[in-house]
Amino acid sequence: MREKLNKYFILSGILTVLCMGLLTGCGGSASIALMDYVTVEFSGVDGSGTAVLNVDHVKMEQDMAGDDDGDISKEELEKIAQFTEFEFSINYELDKTEGLSNGDTVTVTVTYDKDLQKESGVKVKGDTSEKFKVEGLKEPVEVDAFDNSVWNTENGVKVSFDGVAPYGTLSIENNCDSSAPHSYVEYTADKTSELKNGDTIAVTAGLKPGAEDEGYVLKETEAAITAEGLDSYVTDVSMLGAEDVGTLEDKLKEEIRAEYVDAFNFCTADGQSITILGDDAGTFGEPTFTGKGYAAVSDGSFVQTIFIFNMDVSDVTLYSWDGVYYDTPQTKTFSDMYGYCAVRDLKVSPDGKLITGEENYTEVSYELFETEDVMKNQLTSLYGELTEGTFAK
Repeated sequence: MREKLNKYFILSGILTVLCMGLLTGCGGSASIALMDYVTVEFSGVDGSGTAVLNVDHVKMEQDMAGDDDGDISKEELEKIAQFTEFEFSINYELDKTEGLSNGDTVTVTVTYDKDLQKESGVKVKGDTSEKFKVEGLKEPVEVDAFDNSVWNTENGVKVSFDGVAPYGTLSIENNCDSSAPHSYVEYTADKTSELKNGDTIAVTAGLKPGAEDEGYVLKETEAAITAEGLDSYVTDVSMLGAEDVGTLEDKLKEEIRAEYVDAFNFCTADGQSITILGDDAGTFGEPTFTGKGYAAVSDGSFVQTIFIFNMDVSDVTLYSWDGVYYDTPQTKTFSDMYGYCAVRDLKVSPDGKLITGEENYTEVSYELFETEDVMKNQLTSLYGELTEGTFAK
């Protein structure tokens, strides 16, 4: 560590003016020992202590000027101006500033420009280096930041996972009494949001400012914790158990029947859409779920669980088909057409059970599709990337 003399000179604002008016023949006769102005302060814990070098610049300037009473006379001020350049050249260096133990020694060395010293008229006496013995460092007090008696406890260091996966959050609150050693510990996690059960989070412990001065050291600084206890959005259809799937499908069948009464859009394999209304819509058969489904996250806002079903529609009255107009209306039966039900924000508990009692908006497709691919294209345009899966039976 090097201590460079700063420009903390008495009445420094007028030194430049004074220097311009000095006669070079007026020299000082002060004699100083540069090591007399040095002190070294030790702090911290034995084994990892630190040293800080201090230099009393004001006392040095007073001695150079021959000031004994603390009041700066005009003559003394002129002397200060004369040795300013010499003072600027003085450098103190401390050979070791950290990792110290009681009983160690550190050495302070001073250097200066000898030509400027001669010009200033200030005489330098004594040694240009001095050893200082390290003492006063505190005995270390070891703190286990992750001790089970404190870590992850209500009145100690509280670890909380909140929200719904995969958007869960982590908070770590240090509720330890201010007199307890653990109150000096602060914790940071490498991830605190967008968590799901099973995620591994690295937690780093550190000491608050001033803790080392009290002698505290950490036994451990890192630990890994696992996200747990979060309810989860259904981001994969396999997350639903067979019983819950059956319950949902029974409810969805009722919504499908209510949707398809006297109208529907028919989407052909080539993407054309035909609207059929009123009596022309024919008779709708019973929907049958295929067991296949999709999950989708819409713009990071909603999670959709999509059920796929097949349905027949018989006795549909058509006045044209594929660009050909009939002289007499024709009837047609559409077999195994595809439809879907998209249920928003289904959630399961940590043990995998469907969370009931919540309002989950459900969208039943108004369209019926000739092929699954055409339907999937529409789902992608509505909900974005799809994760395909199979429901439990």
